[in-house]
Amino acid sequence: GARAAGARGDAFFREWVRREALAKATGRGIVSVPSPDDGARYGVRDLDGIPGFAAALASEGQDWGVRRVGTE
Repeated sequence: GARAAGARGDAFFREWVRREALAKATGRGIVSVPSPDDGARYGVRDLDGIPGFAAALASEGQDWGVRRVGTE
């Protein structure tokens, strides 16, 4: 149904922005294939909070997080 199709679309875009963020963080760009080492070297975090949009942030290391401030 429509709800399942919407969920698949949401999952597609969430995965897309995660891969794009990782590609930009590595400096190789979005046309490159991710390296098997990227998952261990870089952390990727989803940026939630904007209905209807998907966003992610990637940075080297795993010991970091995202904190929202000044949302009003």
